[in-house]
Amino acid sequence: MNVELLNLLQQQIANRPGLQNNPQMAAMMQSLMQKQQQAHPEDDRQNALQQQFKKMKRSRDQWKKNTEELAHTVRFFADLFGACSICFGDDADCPHCHGQGGISGLKADVEQLVTLVLPILKQAGLTIQPVAPNSTTTQDHNDRVPTIGENNHA
Repeated sequence: MNVELLNLLQQQIANRPGLQNNPQMAAMMQSLMQKQQQAHPEDDRQNALQQQFKKMKRSRDQWKKNTEELAHTVRFFADLFGACSICFGDDADCPHCHGQGGISGLKADVEQLVTLVLPILKQAGLTIQPVAPNSTTTQDHNDRVPTIGENNHA
C-alpha cells in the first residue's frame, strides 16, 4: 500500500470517532503500517540501485571523455611526427595508411614540432639550423655525426 493511501485511511479513521476506539481497526492500521515499513527496504534497495546506476553512468561518461581526450592527444602527436593517427604505421590492414604511416611516413607538422622542441633544445645548449636543399650531412674530424645545430662553446 502506498504512503498516500495509508495517510488517507488514517485521516478517515481520525474523522470518525467510532472507529478511533475500535480494537479491530487499530489492529488493521497497525498491520498496514508494519507492511508499509517493511516495503521501505525494497524502496531503499531500489534507491540504492538507482544511485549505483547514476554513479556508473557518470563513470562511463568520464571514461568516454578521457578516451576522447586521449584520442585527440594521439592525433596531435601523429600529425606532429607525420605518422598515421590510427596505427602509427603498425597495421598493414589500416584503412588510412596501409601500414605505411610510421613516423615521418606522412607529412609532419614541422612548424609545430619546432615550436614545441626549440625551447627544450635551447635549455640543452642546442639550436636548430636549416639544411640547404641539396646538401648532405658530413662528418666532422672525429668521425662523429654532429647533433642538430649543436652549439660549440669552444
